[in-house]
Amino acid sequence: MCLFLLQAGGVSMNVDQMKFENLALVVAAALIVIVLIFMYGITLKWGDKEIVVGALKKLLAKKDEDARLKEELKRFTDDVDNDIANQLYDLVDGMDFRLEKIMVKEHCFFSFGEFVRLVQEELKKRIRRNNLKERMSGESREKYADKILHNIKERYTAFQYKAANVKCGDAYADFNVIEVAVKQEIMGFVNDTIGVLVSGMRKKIEKYEAAKPEFKTADARKFCCDDCISKNKRYIEDLTGKDAQT
Repeated sequence: MCLFLLQAGGVSMNVDQMKFENLALVVAAALIVIVLIFMYGITLKWGDKEIVVGALKKLLAKKDEDARLKEELKRFTDDVDNDIANQLYDLVDGMDFRLEKIMVKEHCFFSFGEFVRLVQEELKKRIRRNNLKERMSGESREKYADKILHNIKERYTAFQYKAANVKCGDAYADFNVIEVAVKQEIMGFVNDTIGVLVSGMRKKIEKYEAAKPEFKTADARKFCCDDCISKNKRYIEDLTGKDAQT
C-alpha cells in the first residue's frame, strides 16, 4: 500500500515538471518572437492600410542615413555661405575706382589710399560681423545704410586731422561735400549684396528640394529641408519685397 502511494506521488511530480518545462519553452519562444519583431519588424495589412510594428534595426538604419544626409546638406550650405562672403569681399575690393572719382581734387597717393581703405574696411567689417540678410531687409535697409555712412563720417573726420598733419600737407574737404556720393556707393553695395544673398538662398532652396525625397524619417525631412526652405523663402521675400517664387 505504501509502495503504491510513493509511486503515485512520483508520477505527479513528473507531470508538474513537464508542465513547467513546456511553459518555459513557450515563454522563451514568445520572447524570441517578440525580440525578432522588435528588431526586424512585421508588417500588418488591412485593405489599403498598412501598419509596421517594431523594426528597430530599420529605424536605426533610417536615422543613420538621415544623419549622413544632414551632414551633406550642412557642408553644402557652408560652401554656399563661404562663396557669398567671397563675392561680397570682391564687391568691396572693386569699389576702388569709383571711390577715386568721388574726390573733388588731387591728393597724395598715401593719404588717398588711406581714405579708400577706411571706406572699404567699414563695409568689410559688416560682412564679417553682421547678419546682412536681416539688416538689409525691408524698411531697415535705409537705416542700415545711414548707420554705415555715419561711421564712415566719424572715421573720415579723424582721417582729415591725420592727413592735414603729414609732410605732404594734403587737405580734404568736409565730409558733407562728398556725403551724397559716398551714400550712393553704400547703397550700391547694399543692392549688390542683396543680389548675392538672394542668389545664394535660391541655391540652398534648390538643394533642399532635391534632398527631400532622400530623407527616410518625417522629422528629419521637416527639420533639414521643409523648415530651411520656408526660412530662406521668407528671407528672399523680406530682401526683395517679392514672392520667393518670382
